[in-house]
Amino acid sequence: NINYKNIPILSIKIDFIESDIDDLKYHLKEAKRHNKEKVEELESKISKLKDEKNSILNSIHDAFIHVEKPFRGINNIIFTVDEIKELIYKTDSKIYDKFYLEIEDEHITLKPVNISIDL
Repeated sequence: NINYKNIPILSIKIDFIESDIDDLKYHLKEAKRHNKEKVEELESKISKLKDEKNSILNSIHDAFIHVEKPFRGINNIIFTVDEIKELIYKTDSKIYDKFYLEIEDEHITLKPVNISIDL
């Protein structure tokens, strides 16, 4: 039984990206003063890192779980929205359709079981 919340790979990756962006912003500031030839290259690198960070942060919109075989007994499906809010569903011994999140302005719903939390 693996609890994926305890494997903070994406959080660490975001931290590294933010650190790289901060570092590049410093170099960009220096390049604007001393070496204008590097400005465009540094701005491009910053833009790519910001796109990568946004891609990770927006990946919740594409997240789903597909269960190929029936569950045996009771299992938990947990979507962690942030460190405080989670959608938790206890399964039965049966086959389920694909689990996914439906995101609206004020709440997030785990489909197809229709469990929601307010944002």
